Amino acid sequence: MKQHLLCAVALIALSSCSREDEMSNTLTSDSTLSRKNVLSKQAPIQGKWKMEWTSMGEPVEGDFFLDIIGNTLHLKTDKYNFTSNNFERGENDGDIIVKSDTSDFTITIVEPTINTPYHVIYISNGFGYDTFIASKE
Repeated sequence: MKQHLLCAVALIALSSCSREDEMSNTLTSDSTLSRKNVLSKQAPIQGKWKMEWTSMGEPVEGDFFLDIIGNTLHLKTDKYNFTSNNFERGENDGDIIVKSDTSDFTITIVEPTINTPYHVIYISNGFGYDTFIASKE
């Protein structure tokens, strides 16, 4: 029962700050991301976000997180597992541009409009989005 309640809260949080094309199967550009709830450029990005669910409401299997301490960013998901000192705030609010040896990608942190402890984290490598619902520790 608790898991069903948490999934319901997660889906509400996701729907409150989703992209316009969330239900679409087509790949999108960064310009389609709703910008109304993203972290402002002035908001601190230091901290650790623990990935709780995927965008489909499935619990995350494993220890997935985004951790930013000082000038070090550590991202661990099923597709990414690295530490970088080469990242910066993007032009758009909420964006973090990460440069790696193989490619550059963008992480966007979105705060939900409803009062929940969850954030939505989009990770884009230019070919689509990986979406996670995360809690900030």
